[in-house]
Amino acid sequence: MKINYENKEDFLKSLNYKQGLTTQQVEFSKEKYGTNNLKPIKEKGIWQLIFNQLKEPLSLILIIVIIISLILNIVFNDKFKTFEEKLIAYLEPVVIFIIIIINLIFSLVQENKTKKALNAIKNLNNPNATVIRNANKINISTSEVVVGDILVINSGDVVSADGLVIDQHNLKMQESMLTGESEAVFKENFSSFDDKKAQVYSGTNVLAGQAHILVNKVGEQTEMGKIAHLVENTQELESPLQKKLKKFTKYIAFLALFFSLIFFFIYIYMVEKGDYSFAEQAIIVSLSLAIGFIPESLIPLITINLIIGVKKLAKDKAIVKDLQTIETLGNISIVCSDKTGTLTENKMVIKDVFVNQIPKELFWKKALLNTQAFSYFENEQEIFVGDPEEILILQASKKHHLDKKELLKSYQFIDQIPFSSDIKLSAILYKNEDNLHFFVKGAPEVILKYCKNINQTIYTKLQQYQNNGLRVFAIASKNITTHHNVLKEQLFDLDFDGFLAMEDPLRQEIPQVVSKLNKAQISTIMITGDSLFTASSIAKQANILADNQIAVSNQEWKNEEKWRTNIENYKVYARVLPADKLEIVDALQNKNHTVAMLGDGVNDAPSLKKANVGFAMGITGTQVSKQVANVVLADDNFSTLYKAIKQGRSVIYNIKQLLIYLLIANFTMLLTVFIGSLIFKEKIFGSLQILWINVVSETFGGIAMSLTSVDKTVMNKDFLDKNKSLVNFKMIFQISQWVLITTAMSLLVYYLNISNPQQASALSFFVSAISLASLSYALGVPTSLFFVNFRQIQYLHLGFLLSLLAIIFVVFVPYVNTIFNMDIYKNIDSWKFVYLLFSLLPFVLDQSYKIIKKAIKIKTFN
Repeated sequence: MKINYENKEDFLKSLNYKQGLTTQQVEFSKEKYGTNNLKPIKEKGIWQLIFNQLKEPLSLILIIVIIISLILNIVFNDKFKTFEEKLIAYLEPVVIFIIIIINLIFSLVQENKTKKALNAIKNLNNPNATVIRNANKINISTSEVVVGDILVINSGDVVSADGLVIDQHNLKMQESMLTGESEAVFKENFSSFDDKKAQVYSGTNVLAGQAHILVNKVGEQTEMGKIAHLVENTQELESPLQKKLKKFTKYIAFLALFFSLIFFFIYIYMVEKGDYSFAEQAIIVSLSLAIGFIPESLIPLITINLIIGVKKLAKDKAIVKDLQTIETLGNISIVCSDKTGTLTENKMVIKDVFVNQIPKELFWKKALLNTQAFSYFENEQEIFVGDPEEILILQASKKHHLDKKELLKSYQFIDQIPFSSDIKLSAILYKNEDNLHFFVKGAPEVILKYCKNINQTIYTKLQQYQNNGLRVFAIASKNITTHHNVLKEQLFDLDFDGFLAMEDPLRQEIPQVVSKLNKAQISTIMITGDSLFTASSIAKQANILADNQIAVSNQEWKNEEKWRTNIENYKVYARVLPADKLEIVDALQNKNHTVAMLGDGVNDAPSLKKANVGFAMGITGTQVSKQVANVVLADDNFSTLYKAIKQGRSVIYNIKQLLIYLLIANFTMLLTVFIGSLIFKEKIFGSLQILWINVVSETFGGIAMSLTSVDKTVMNKDFLDKNKSLVNFKMIFQISQWVLITTAMSLLVYYLNISNPQQASALSFFVSAISLASLSYALGVPTSLFFVNFRQIQYLHLGFLLSLLAIIFVVFVPYVNTIFNMDIYKNIDSWKFVYLLFSLLPFVLDQSYKIIKKAIKIKTFN
């Protein structure tokens, strides 16, 4: 007989909950409602990853230069008379090709975070589940669980699918991986198919009790599946550096093309008087200008700088999973953080105890007897089992020499009222000798209504606890003479015994770090599933929420029209869901903020991926959050986040200094070739000479600047404003002054030796190259070298030495200098080597300026 139902509810109503599914019903459910699996994610192939890297703007420009260079070599192949000339011609595109390959290798280390996150979500459940089928209890694989199955769950289990509680005994669930909150959630038997109080969720833990669960959702339909879907469909954004480099590259490409075309005609008409028979030479010189315009070593130098940043952060316990994240860290303007487990320790502690008119030992005895928690010893270590708050009571009671096992020898259990969200209390009745003792524990606002010995002092104490964001339990009791069938009828004339005030303590470093972030123009926002009252209290303690700022719960901020326009003033969001976190992060990004998200639970995974930088806790964080995040804080320390942002800002500072360094070299070469061709009608520097400076000599200096750890003031309020663009007017001025000085020296040296063009080119090249190499000191150290410890700038010394050796190699080594078209030894007078001292001029000018500036500053201060 074929099974068919119009909807899922009819199917679930038709089932025999005691006997479970039949084999035929299992097949129907599997076909109709699917299996308990998540959809696999498509992996990016190696060729797709390579293509994505090659289509980056700077890579495309370099590829175009290679193509143009090869075309020119093929067209003018008959012009090359010697092997050396052919070698020089083809060496240029080969060098550029090697640059592209090196950068490609660096880039292919990127991880596929989304795939790992989804795999981690799949692995959260137990591999096996206990179900009732055909009236038998059997173990099956989690993936075989279907809608309609009757799950059997016990303390310590992980739920395999979403479902409704059919029957239970004292069932307490831990749903922190979905909600972010560590409080135990009590479940009740379901009364309807949309009963939220009876719903249990896939991946959550059973803290205590046992139950039979009617599975109503599997696979992608579960709450866990919905989060997996959010992760899969959340797009990661380009880093600020990628955006800026794309814009910068477009300008560079346009200017390179524009000036190459302009110079072609300038060369033809001004140098060769309109004679197009010299078009070949004009093209070669124009191509040299184009190459001079493009900072070929920018990509590998930025990549090396990012790698250095990754290694430095690893030493500081921050594991960065992709290179671009390093630079994005430095652009963070807002840090969004979950509360539980990130700002707080996710470990409840008893903060205070208020005992009312009874001995303290008696208070703890009454509190202890109304708990379900217990302990046992395994390998000489005490293991505690039960609700976290009740475990705290058990542990605290031991300090007062109370042992629950010993007490239960004289206290006989009679009856109990299990905790439920409706009555917000639990109660238990014991018989001790001939006396009946009734112990009650629960929410103060409920318990106090049933007590007779209440005064204003008690209410004042309660208010004090609540104002500090503490979770408060009221303890009450009474002795009764007879027990009737309905224990709830005894909830009157109770003796109020006291309060237990608990808290999930704020991490010790949080307030100081938040204050430091504020000084650096970085705002911190709390996004939590906890109550608004508790969240606001913690936020004030953490220096997140000021008096003039806004804290809202879920419905409030969603209904406020001004929220998006005034979003910077909203500092606390309470009672939020995973999709809400995504909406908040998206709204902040739409206001041009670079957003960091700090989280530790599965519920944080979508927003961790959506944020510009996702931070996960390395110790307490779930596997999902760690795999989808960009940065893992290995020590769970919020101050490590601050160090990561500081290192990111240092990387930005270094990249901008590198850009200045490279552009000075590029524009010096460009201007020297341009002016030299017009004045002397000679190509002072060839393409290979320009490439040697840009790719080899400058690279040593660039790496040295990245490795140098001279303290830079980056954690100030002006940093973000000053670094909104990749290039600003201050940088343009700085570039211009050094370009003019170095170009003037190069042209002067060339002019003084013009009788021998190859010799003049060699001397001019040496002066230019050494001058440019020495600028690593000017840009790498904000003060004079005389005020800096040698070890702090040892890499600058090494970088300069390697640059010097690279320059000496191509200028003074026979045959090599011929390849580079520089014959320095031909008929040279030894006194002409004095011209090489011109190369020291930029260094002398820079150090003199910094010494004078320092002296003026000291004098003004005194």
